[in-house]
Amino acid sequence: MKLLTIILIFIWLFLGNSFGNGFKGCYKGYYLFFPIIENCIVYSEEENSIHFYTTVETLGIAKAFRKLHYEGESFLLREKRNPIFFNFIQNEKNLKVVQTYFFNNNNIIFYKKRNFKGKESIILKNVIQDSYFDPFSASLILYNSIPDIKRGYIFVFYDGKKYKIPFKLIKEEKIKINSKKYDTYVVEIKPNIKSEGLLKTKGKWYIWIDKKMKFPVKIKASFLAGTINLYLQKSVEYYSNK
Repeated sequence: MKLLTIILIFIWLFLGNSFGNGFKGCYKGYYLFFPIIENCIVYSEEENSIHFYTTVETLGIAKAFRKLHYEGESFLLREKRNPIFFNFIQNEKNLKVVQTYFFNNNNIIFYKKRNFKGKESIILKNVIQDSYFDPFSASLILYNSIPDIKRGYIFVFYDGKKYKIPFKLIKEEKIKINSKKYDTYVVEIKPNIKSEGLLKTKGKWYIWIDKKMKFPVKIKASFLAGTINLYLQKSVEYYSNK
């Protein structure tokens, strides 16, 4: 197992999960001044597992131009923070893909991909896990590890491939979003993940992580189609375990 991943998980395990018992919120994404996308997240700690669920939808003129719907979820073991399951549905014009991963105790990821372009095709294979996580679980580990780990890599398994995603803490910053002030850590990442569809990643991303909630309140994300700024909306539910 990669040493850095061991350290990241150690911090999450032994310094406590700063998310509390749950988080529920939505982000609105803007291209220039136009709201074009909404991303909603529900995070919850259950009896034996940690559940992460998310949806992405296009808005307004973007929806008229290209309707898009993404939906995904993941589960981790609550005690060991090991990933268990990941499912992701990508549905947009001329593209529908469903990815499903099962993580077992023998360091194996069972990977299934169903592609509905014209005639349905299915890819099945087993992959050595080797400390790689699904994208949702990897993001949770990153958010919890800042600022104790200031730079390094997160190891992501996506679409049958393994990626080392570099990150670094670049500064602390107080920002205001929708008249609410947040004290944040600003993290730079380079999500060099190859993906299908409209939202293909490009260049550097910047994430403003709230120090209390340990969740992003702002994300500056670059795609081949352009740069989107996502802001956390007012309707946020945060359940502290303290």
